[in-house]
Amino acid sequence: MFGRHSTPSDLDELFQLVDGMRRHDGSEPFVQLLDCGRVDLLSHEVFARLVELLSSRMAQYAALIRRQAVVHPRGLPGAAVAGFYDVLRPTYPVSKFATLREALAWLEQPIELAGELQEIARRTIEAPWLLPEVRQQIEAHVGTVTVGEVAQVAQALGLSTRQLQRELSLAGTNFQSELTSARVRIGQQKMLATDLKLTAIALEVGCSSLQHFSALFRRVTGETPSAWRSRNRPGANL
Repeated sequence: MFGRHSTPSDLDELFQLVDGMRRHDGSEPFVQLLDCGRVDLLSHEVFARLVELLSSRMAQYAALIRRQAVVHPRGLPGAAVAGFYDVLRPTYPVSKFATLREALAWLEQPIELAGELQEIARRTIEAPWLLPEVRQQIEAHVGTVTVGEVAQVAQALGLSTRQLQRELSLAGTNFQSELTSARVRIGQQKMLATDLKLTAIALEVGCSSLQHFSALFRRVTGETPSAWRSRNRPGANL
């Protein structure tokens, strides 16, 4: 789900999740729901990043996505979302809807899921400022921060440890998940931008070993760091 506080980093995390669902185990293609109903401000940076991420994956998604339902917002943001798909022209079926219930019906999913999805969105919106701040703190110290240092991050944000943990829970995440995502995200950046070997990258993002980094990386993306780097940067050091 996207809201007005969505950032390019949020898109990167979303696409990491979708990439991790690639059909590496022989499973059948899936249906996908993209809820943009709460978008009331679409920045140029977010739009450009969305175009970049989707354009580079259209051929891959054609084999994975059976059909996609898009819940669009009203007004100009809605026109931008709808027009985006008219320009991109995905090869899998895409249909646009005004409500979650209509989208779920078209995907042949239980209508009751609408309430659950709306509750998840509500909880996320309650602390719109928090996740970018937490992620910024973690990324700035990704090589040294540990799960046990949640108190230091909370203090930097002017919160108690309990407050930070509660707010992260309301946003549907936790400190360990955010730390794992940051290690994988920064690791990917280093794999693309440098010639460092994977062991060195693992240590730079705060993992105790390449095995540790590989386990985190596979949990998030569905593949090993070496496979990901070979696919995205052939010939790089492993």
